[in-house]
Amino acid sequence: MAEALKEARRSFDLDDFPVGAVGQMFRNVIVGAMAAFLLAGCGGRGEPRLYGTIAFLRGGTTSGIPQVAAIDASGGGVRVLARGQNVVAPLRWSPDGTELVFASFRGGRPSRLYVVKADGTGLRRITGPKYESDINPAWSPSGGKLVFDAQGDGWTDLRVVNADGSDERKLAAGSYVTGDSATVAGGDAWSPDGGAIAFVDRRGSFALMSPDGSHRRKLTQRSFRSHGASWSPSGRELVFSDDDAIDVVEADGSGWRKIAPGGKFPVWSPDSRKIVFVDNGGVFVVNRDGSGLHKVGRSGDRPSWSPDGEWIVYASYRHGTGDIYIVRADGSGERQLTNTALEEADPVWSPAVR
Repeated sequence: MAEALKEARRSFDLDDFPVGAVGQMFRNVIVGAMAAFLLAGCGGRGEPRLYGTIAFLRGGTTSGIPQVAAIDASGGGVRVLARGQNVVAPLRWSPDGTELVFASFRGGRPSRLYVVKADGTGLRRITGPKYESDINPAWSPSGGKLVFDAQGDGWTDLRVVNADGSDERKLAAGSYVTGDSATVAGGDAWSPDGGAIAFVDRRGSFALMSPDGSHRRKLTQRSFRSHGASWSPSGRELVFSDDDAIDVVEADGSGWRKIAPGGKFPVWSPDSRKIVFVDNGGVFVVNRDGSGLHKVGRSGDRPSWSPDGEWIVYASYRHGTGDIYIVRADGSGERQLTNTALEEADPVWSPAVR
């Protein structure tokens, strides 16, 4: 800001104004106008600008059909991108921010994965007919593939498919009936370099595998019930939740540590320094080493970071039905983006486009 004012000052050559009270008055007016202009360009009062699109699920419509909806992060009207019977969370943006994938039950049949463009056009189904329901998709870093769960009566298989719907195949078979499923761990299941997929194996252990299903290796020797896992953007660590804690572990299985005594749906900040998660209805942020734990939202669920790491979006149920809120990572500046009688939930912020 200071450098910008200096540059503007040089451009206007303010020192050419006459000396004395009148000249000083002109200088003050122009400098003040410059500062106001630059602050407005930064979002006002020095706040970071809000860029991108927030997608979310919308239920309870007058037609009774759930929707995939979106709103600009800066606010404005809600637009519907897709409709379907029993649209299932989570929504996932493609790495380039141009498409969304989601699961939907249609015509009373098991759920399938669908992709729609960010403007609501080009809706297409990408997984084929089978007995199981397809849920919980995660994009590869290139955007060319998706890994997902195919869930049957008491078992789940881990599968992969090309983003155009071709070459769908099984990667790992899950336990039958009584065991924990071989599910995508949730969150960002695919490592940033594309070389590994995080999942929960048939014995309930947190594990990694190569994208072709080979080179499986456990990161834990005990079973647990995961509420989601996420690779750090640096690719060095993973965060996940078990029954009673938020844990972080190095990608080689070392450095295991507990950073919060409880919670679910942990997600890394874009700079890999902080983690946002939900615990007992509160939305919390904590540093990767477990320090600095603080609450940023209430009655919340399924948070997501803005691409610059300055803001967090989440659904809050403080008024009964869900509404979409954003808040700064330090807990200040909360804003309500939607305020309707409809159920609005599971928001996710579009990624930065490089």
